[in-house]
Amino acid sequence: MTTLGITNDLYGAFPTGTTYELVSLKSSGNLFVNSLYNGSTNTQLLNNTSKLNGKTKDSIDVVFKVNPNGYIGNIQLLATQTSKSTYGIFQSNSYDPTKTANPSVDGYPTTLYIPKIDIIIPSGFSPNGDGMNDNFVIIKPSNVLIQFQVYDRTGAMVYQNLDYKNDWNGISTQHMTVFGKDLPNGTYFYIATSIDRLTGKSKKFHGYLTMRR
Repeated sequence: MTTLGITNDLYGAFPTGTTYELVSLKSSGNLFVNSLYNGSTNTQLLNNTSKLNGKTKDSIDVVFKVNPNGYIGNIQLLATQTSKSTYGIFQSNSYDPTKTANPSVDGYPTTLYIPKIDIIIPSGFSPNGDGMNDNFVIIKPSNVLIQFQVYDRTGAMVYQNLDYKNDWNGISTQHMTVFGKDLPNGTYFYIATSIDRLTGKSKKFHGYLTMRR
C-alpha cells in the first residue's frame, strides 16, 4: 500500500461532559504518526507518508487520559482505514480484537468500559522529598470536589483546603505556632467532605493518617 491513512474520531465516541487528553502516540515500521492528531479537530492518526508492505503488520499505540466527569458505562471506539495501492483506493473499519471477524460486517467497534471510581483515602504518607509518596493523595472521580481538614492530637486544625488538589506535603497552613512549617511525624485526624459537582450531593469521611518523613 503506497498510501495508508487511519481515522480515529474520539469526539463522536465519548458522551457529552466526558473529556480526554492525548498522552502519547507511537507507531512502528513504515507508519508515521500525525503530530497534530488530537482525536477531535484532527482525527488522522498517520501522516501521508505512511506505507504498509504486502503481508506485513505494523502497529499504532494511542494512549489517552480520560476524565469521565461522572459518566459510567460503555464507549464504542471505531477506527477507519483508507488505503491506496496500484489496484485502487480501499476503505475498511476496525474490528474489536476480542470478536471474531465476520466477512459480512464492515467493522466491529471496540468497547471501552468506564467504571465507577470510588473515593480512596490513604492511611498515611511520607513527605521527605524523595519523590515517592510525598503528597497526601486522595483518589476520587474527576467530577468530585474534596474539602479536606487535618487536626493534631490537641484538636487544633493544622491544615485546611476547601478544594483539595492532592498537594498537601505535611506543611501546616493553619496553626499559628507552626504555620508554614513542617509538621512533626505522628498521627493526625482528618475530615474529608466530597461534593459531587453535578448533583451537589455530599458525603463526609473521617479517620486517622500517619505521617513519617
